[in-house]
Amino acid sequence: MSRISACFRHSALTYEPVQLTNREIWAVAQQVRGQLGDPLDRRLELAGVEERAGRFEVNGIRYSAIWDFDHDVRNARDEEVLGVTEYHDATPLHVLVSINGPRLNSSENLLRSTVAHELGHVIFDAPAWLAVRGDAFVQVASEIAPGPSAQWNPMEVRANEFMGGLLVPASLIRVDWLRLAKRNRLQMSDCPSSDNLRQLGA
Repeated sequence: MSRISACFRHSALTYEPVQLTNREIWAVAQQVRGQLGDPLDRRLELAGVEERAGRFEVNGIRYSAIWDFDHDVRNARDEEVLGVTEYHDATPLHVLVSINGPRLNSSENLLRSTVAHELGHVIFDAPAWLAVRGDAFVQVASEIAPGPSAQWNPMEVRANEFMGGLLVPASLIRVDWLRLAKRNRLQMSDCPSSDNLRQLGA
């Protein structure tokens, strides 16, 4: 199994990401997408991700991710969650990713988005945990019903942007929009008019 490699702007001291723009996050998602499968495929196959996304080199830090899809997952408050990405200094070169398979196996779209979201934590957050190792235990959880604070948590916002960039890349959306506009004889524009959007039913 080859390593998934990625790089992005980060602190030289803490290895934490600096304030990345959405475009920078999407670019990292494209780097990773190209290593997980064909970047031009409309649907990125995430089945077997535990085998394809097990080894990483991100910003020069090498580590492994150990995935678990078989158990109920709970956060530090003992609440059921969709997924958790954790680091413990007892396994200093590994990040643990738990996906709540029993809850998500009946909802393929939610399962795919949770896997992609947790992969975002593995890519963006794990290098700092592993490089600095200041905390004995770190956990980020994907809540079933996130509160308002989660919407502004930089780690969660970044993981969500990564998820979108991985599963629905802007470049593919643009191609689809342009095809749809051409098929419907609409004016081609980077900034669609409200009339064109109404004609498309958007």
